[in-house]
Amino acid sequence: MKSLIGFALGFVAGWMARSTVESSRAAAVGMAGAAVDVLERLKRAAAIESEYLEDFIAEVRSRVQETRGWHESTAGASAAAGGSAPAGNGGIP
Repeated sequence: MKSLIGFALGFVAGWMARSTVESSRAAAVGMAGAAVDVLERLKRAAAIESEYLEDFIAEVRSRVQETRGWHESTAGASAAAGGSAPAGNGGIP
């Protein structure tokens, strides 16, 4: 009788230990899955922000080139008209 009770207690203890390990494994897999999901979201956000930054830099460069082109064209028009005024005053002779 004692051996039957000992076996039953051992069986129940083993079953509980196995279920605890399985549930902790499932929890660990769930946490790892959540971590991978967070990393994917961070990568997506970083890609969006880097694209925004590239667009911003391209727009700044475009505006600088437009501004330089405008100053160069007004300075060239002033020089062609015979004025000797420096370009810093807007090309006014």
